[in-house]
Amino acid sequence: MKTIYYDGDIIMMTGAKDSCEALVTEDKKILYTGTLKQARALYGKEAQERDLKGHTLMPAFIDAHSHFVQTAQSIKMCDLSDTENFEDIVTALKNYLEKNQIDENGMIFATGYDHNFLAEQKHPDKTVLDKVSKTVPIYISHASGHMGAANSALLKLAGITTETKDPEGGRFGRDKSGEPDGYVEETPALMQVLAAAMPRMKMDMVKQMKAAQQLYLKYGITTVQEGAAMAQTMQGLTAFAASGGLELDVVAYILKEDHEKTVKEYADYNGKYKNRVKIGGVKVILDGSPQGKSAWLSKPYEGEENYCGYPTHDDAYVTKAAKDAVRGGYQILAHCNGDAASEQFIQSYQAALKETGTADGDYRPVMIHCQTVRDDQLDRMAQLKMIPSIFIGHTYYWGDIHLKNLGAVRGAR
Repeated sequence: MKTIYYDGDIIMMTGAKDSCEALVTEDKKILYTGTLKQARALYGKEAQERDLKGHTLMPAFIDAHSHFVQTAQSIKMCDLSDTENFEDIVTALKNYLEKNQIDENGMIFATGYDHNFLAEQKHPDKTVLDKVSKTVPIYISHASGHMGAANSALLKLAGITTETKDPEGGRFGRDKSGEPDGYVEETPALMQVLAAAMPRMKMDMVKQMKAAQQLYLKYGITTVQEGAAMAQTMQGLTAFAASGGLELDVVAYILKEDHEKTVKEYADYNGKYKNRVKIGGVKVILDGSPQGKSAWLSKPYEGEENYCGYPTHDDAYVTKAAKDAVRGGYQILAHCNGDAASEQFIQSYQAALKETGTADGDYRPVMIHCQTVRDDQLDRMAQLKMIPSIFIGHTYYWGDIHLKNLGAVRGAR
């Protein structure tokens, strides 16, 4: 069915001030832009009319960074975003356990709590979660996704004991005796805890991806990111795409550890769309989050004498990832919340260009989050054609926390 849109601000985005009086569409394609008189003359007999009544019509948005599949997964999880204390968390988890009839062969995955806004002003530990169940594995994820807590059953399932060492770029919370207390921080540690538990999570990913898709479309976003994909992620995403389920485009960035084998396995998707999915490049995670004090800073956090957070990878790893991207001619995205992580990415990318003899390549590397980046670093990023993808949402959710953790000068960035 053809539709004529008129009586609103129709922004074409083809030029700085380009607009038109009327626009005609059919089957999700634009047939005509121009005057209303001409639109009616060409299509009036076969088209319906849509009066915009002064509203704006414009092209859809491109997602600067998110996690499409993770969004779909979270739809099935227990929502803790409204909890205000440990008691609320226990009640929400018990209700979820009962409603979904989960036994010891399953698991509870919850998301959305924030220790910064809990009455206790700290993360729940396994003693809190054990009040819900000592036999059903439970993991609750912080609102940032960078940290969380596991109960005793999950720690046992994952084999996390007093002898378990902290992985590089992550850590496990411990009590005074050295026994794990259930707190888990950053991806390397999270993966150790969740690897054994995630297969127990009962999900209808087709249904959940449809729901996630509608969430993006509701806000006018038609090109979305899967910003940290693995081979397993691509398997589910491409299957959903092949079924014709996607109404939007998904660009996947594969975690460095999985990139080479995933690109080989999904070669038809590498750098080009197939069924509305494509692999856009590689993703590396260089630090944590400022609200969790795991972002890697060049100077200590407020109130800390020496603690600056910590890196996820050493310089050699990051430089190799950058060199592989430059040699391969694909885009690299680097998660950098702290200015020390930003510095590591900038220097690694500079080294990659120098060592590969690439004087000027338009590979569009992206610094994801880019929250405490300094003015001098922004100048060098511009020289490298490095794009800042700034985490503007944090100023709404954690602005006051950033001022508390970083101080007025750094917090203002």
